[in-house]
Amino acid sequence: VIDGNLTYAEERLEKGKTVTEELAQALRATQRAAELTSHLLAIGRRKRVDVQRVDLGELVFQSVRMLRRLIPENVRLVYDSPAHPVHVELDAPQFEQVLINLCVNARDAMPNGGTLTVTITAAVHGDQVELCVRDTGSGIAPDLLAGIFERFSQAAQNDRRGHGLGLYIARS
Repeated sequence: VIDGNLTYAEERLEKGKTVTEELAQALRATQRAAELTSHLLAIGRRKRVDVQRVDLGELVFQSVRMLRRLIPENVRLVYDSPAHPVHVELDAPQFEQVLINLCVNARDAMPNGGTLTVTITAAVHGDQVELCVRDTGSGIAPDLLAGIFERFSQAAQNDRRGHGLGLYIARS
């Protein structure tokens, strides 16, 4: 995200255009990266999380804006946002890391393109909220499904670009 924004800003600067929004987005991405790195370290050590009340729709909207730079043009990214604010209590950096991991896994499952859809449904069961990340990719081999939430799972290692944590973050 940072590289993409700075490259885009540099191109616009050469053309004499304003780059304020791209630089602001790059700055936000560096701040998020620092928070996410700190949070990943906390997960590894099982540190206490920082739960706050946030508008989930806005948090996902900001994450989707960042994800657009990570998703190739042959993958259509759709965010079906809620009509009204959906307030939840969560650790925002941890949630963003889960969402990013889910979307990157979906992206990697669609090397020839497809559609990645993120949807929030409020009041699914009383006071619960559902976040759905869906893709039109190949899916996970049935023999690997049992271990997808384990650290350094075989499914993550089978992916040439695998990062090792796979869906483990989503379970944490």
